Amino acid sequence: HLFALGMSYGAIVLALKPARKRHTYGFYRAEILTAFINGIVLIGVGAYIAYKALGRLMHPEEIKVQEMFLVAIFGLIINGVSIILLTKVSTHDLNIKSAILHELGDMISSVAVVTGAIIIFYTKNYLVDSLLSLVISALIVVWAVQLLLDSAHILLESTPKHLDIDEIVAAVKKEIPGIHGMHHVHIWTIATSMYALTAHLIIEDCNVSVSSDLLRRINEFLKERFHIE
Repeated sequence: HLFALGMSYGAIVLALKPARKRHTYGFYRAEILTAFINGIVLIGVGAYIAYKALGRLMHPEEIKVQEMFLVAIFGLIINGVSIILLTKVSTHDLNIKSAILHELGDMISSVAVVTGAIIIFYTKNYLVDSLLSLVISALIVVWAVQLLLDSAHILLESTPKHLDIDEIVAAVKKEIPGIHGMHHVHIWTIATSMYALTAHLIIEDCNVSVSSDLLRRINEFLKERFHIE
């Protein structure tokens, strides 16, 4: 978790750096790349937990229940506070979302471990620990796969899922007078909730000042209607 949160923080610091000649879009994509890496790490963590749990199922070991309970309670408090703090600033940021998933996975683990410790204390059934671990690992992997898919969608510069190119073209031609055609349209996500669009427009022969005003109105319309800046 220290590795995951450290990467998320580093990505935010890097994303705040201004654009340069070699990085004309800035460093916003660092957050998406971090989310992708965190997704891979989460799958590894889930697989390792499952591996250890299956080993314990075949060869049960005595568990130090009191230590297990105390550590889990401490982890539950820390993770709960972390999630509250992260949720307040998360909005739709995929990088922060990946950090929250790490914390959420750990918090659910802590809840499960506390519950498991209580059950084990009274029943002496050590298999409970392994069964809970398998459930936790399954949840972590499911979340991680979704995180990987979301971040890969952005890294591959796919059209944002909630935007339809045909709808945008029709809206621009309808709302902005003077647009006779709009083709070679490309829409992609630079970073979470930061969308870019390029297109070729067919307009009447006119002065540069008129075309500049037309371009300004199109940009304002795209920003207001579709949040494309």
